[in-house]
Amino acid sequence: MIFFDENNPNKYRELKKLLVPKDCNLEFKRFGSKDGSYVLPANIQNANILSYGIGSDPNGVSFEKSLDKDCNILHMYDGSIDSPPIKFDHGVFYKEYLTESNFKDHINKYTDTFSGPSILKMDIEGNEYDWLTKKNEELLYYNFDIFAVELHSLIQEIPDGWVLEPQLLDTKQNPNKPLSFLKRLNEHFFPWHIHGNNHSPRYVDFPDSLEVTFLNRAIYGKNLKKRKEKFPLDIDEPNFDGRPDYVLDWWL
Repeated sequence: MIFFDENNPNKYRELKKLLVPKDCNLEFKRFGSKDGSYVLPANIQNANILSYGIGSDPNGVSFEKSLDKDCNILHMYDGSIDSPPIKFDHGVFYKEYLTESNFKDHINKYTDTFSGPSILKMDIEGNEYDWLTKKNEELLYYNFDIFAVELHSLIQEIPDGWVLEPQLLDTKQNPNKPLSFLKRLNEHFFPWHIHGNNHSPRYVDFPDSLEVTFLNRAIYGKNLKKRKEKFPLDIDEPNFDGRPDYVLDWWL
């Protein structure tokens, strides 16, 4: 489903400005497959991973499973399931939702054993915006090198017949939520890899849902340049096999 208003063809230009991928001379590598995968720097080893949003689909945890044996720590949180859909060698699961107030407690469970890069992965169906309070923004910046997140409800339009969860509908009715989220996030992180979820609708070339890998400016932010290629890359895979991947190139 593609939406378009000839009187406002670049309706989401402010969001697009905050989602311009930067080049910092790192090689891309996809971890996992299909809808459950994210792109990270290729040289990731002994990572400390905090993952929110697991779900009941085995394919949905392919990212976590791909890093399970080689990571230092893997803590997974999801209050909607009793256990992960597949077994993990090292990963530890907690039946708990992420809230505005418990993020610090989750970090404190494992920060004493950090020995490599720290990664926060988040796919919590639109709850990401309310989570990023000022306090959690600081915790994110000081504790994580990489933030891989799926952003939801980026456009206000809703296809006919779609029934949205309350938090997704609330974001569409309050478009300043994703705008404020990205403005604050860009102060300390920068977009490095983006991928459109081709199962979602879009407004011209701007998808309702985007998978984005942000990198910490303090660690990776030297000599940044705007990327000169369009996405998806050869390593990217469609979330939904029924249609081609979305082409993203609004920064070119």
